[in-house]
Amino acid sequence: GQWTALKPDDCLDDNAEAFPGAPETCNGIDSNCDNQVGPENTPGCIQFYLDLDGDGFGITTDSKCLCAAEGNYSTNEPGDCNDALDTIKPGAVDVCDTIDNDCDGVTDPIGADGCQIYYEDLAGDSYGKTDNPACLCQPQEPFDALIGGDCNDQLSSINPDGVETCNGFDDDC
Repeated sequence: GQWTALKPDDCLDDNAEAFPGAPETCNGIDSNCDNQVGPENTPGCIQFYLDLDGDGFGITTDSKCLCAAEGNYSTNEPGDCNDALDTIKPGAVDVCDTIDNDCDGVTDPIGADGCQIYYEDLAGDSYGKTDNPACLCQPQEPFDALIGGDCNDQLSSINPDGVETCNGFDDDC
């Protein structure tokens, strides 16, 4: 019958898996009758990372092993390098703003949104070779010319503004 328990502390009389001293598991019930359902580090738990900005990515170095999300420990995705801004996270678009927007360790990489075309200027004459431009947020040697069209980037006197002379070179490209 229903009055067969020998110990009075059974918290769930109708569940044979729940009794004082039972092993706690991530099963959604208080298996060991300690008034906690699946506390931290319960066998079967999963890592949840602290995600203060709610962007779905958490701080890699701050996690808890939980049966279910709890408060700000709400994501299984680590890797957020700035948990104060929800626009900075793995997979975000890098923009020219001196911030590592996608958490890959590179700030303002080649091709970032808002970049400008720079040409390689080996001659230092402010004109670059047109055949290998780089889209950069700021000039980076040797890509520091905003104007292309240099036909001889070895000599600074030869460029689109050069003065044509009778020397056997195309001085003005």
